[in-house]
Amino acid sequence: MSLESAHGKSCSKHARLQNTIELMTTYSWAIIITSIALAALFALGILNPQSAAASVCIINQAFQCSKLYLATNGILTFTLLQDQYQLANITAVGCSENASNNHITAFTVANQIEMPQGTERNVSVQCYGPSSKFSGSVGTVLNATLYINYIDDVGSFPYSISGKVYAKIT
Repeated sequence: MSLESAHGKSCSKHARLQNTIELMTTYSWAIIITSIALAALFALGILNPQSAAASVCIINQAFQCSKLYLATNGILTFTLLQDQYQLANITAVGCSENASNNHITAFTVANQIEMPQGTERNVSVQCYGPSSKFSGSVGTVLNATLYINYIDDVGSFPYSISGKVYAKIT
């Protein structure tokens, strides 16, 4: 083999190696920049699925709730619609992330929320976290159980129902 042909092959291998290194460097920078951009979007909450979720309240009984607003101090305000009884009196309301209704607020007879059929009422309740009153900053999510005690107009029997609340502080 002559020196020229050996030298030509050596230059060709060197050029390919240099092209490979340049290609790897370019892609490495692209991956680093993309990773930083994605991390920034997650940190800002733009790509956070919880930040995109809507506030939801689900009760599968005689009531429907909507128009949820959760304040930074943990007070949940929502609109309650009653459409089953001629008249229902709300006697207590509670909101807790725990699986118990230890933090239910009972109303006095004078303060019960009277709801004729088809009416809506705004209701506010303090929500509780695992160990104390719920609070947080804007964007904090509450995943809790909503408790409602009421008396119907038919037999004046007391009922207790519960539903799920998923609300974000706005």
